[in-house]
Amino acid sequence: DQYKNIAQRAQADLINYKNRVAEEREATYVMIVSRFVSNLLPIIDNFNRAISSMPDDNSWYQGVIMIEKSLNELVESEGISQTAKPGMDFDPKYHEAIMTIEDETKNEGTIADIIAQGYELKGRIIRPAQVTVIRNVNNVNNVNNEKEDIDVESQNNSSETEGDNNG
Repeated sequence: DQYKNIAQRAQADLINYKNRVAEEREATYVMIVSRFVSNLLPIIDNFNRAISSMPDDNSWYQGVIMIEKSLNELVESEGISQTAKPGMDFDPKYHEAIMTIEDETKNEGTIADIIAQGYELKGRIIRPAQVTVIRNVNNVNNVNNEKEDIDVESQNNSSETEGDNNG
């Protein structure tokens, strides 16, 4: 029984060691790919800027589009995904709000435009997306009015409780 117990512990230790090595290998892979891609992102951003400023009838346009498509496919093939799309809800974990736009026709707190795309790999943020967020003026006024109502109400409640304590 003693030898059997020792053998089982040794086997469990070996399994734990293999799992730990696999996790470390995965973490190293994520770190290396993240570092490489973070160096590649400014190039992708420059291609996006070049495409957005080029006229469609330019003979270079299709070539630049093909290069940009190849870069995006390379990034996606490593399991890296984009974190922002216009119309999705703003999430501070994935997005960095650069500015707000007032628009009463769209939902408050949604992404209006992407200034620089964000990327993640297996739950690790490589770069947060820099975005423009929609703000509704009416909602802001309503929130401010509600806040003022709450402040007045809490002042009234505190005055009532002070009178009870002093009497």
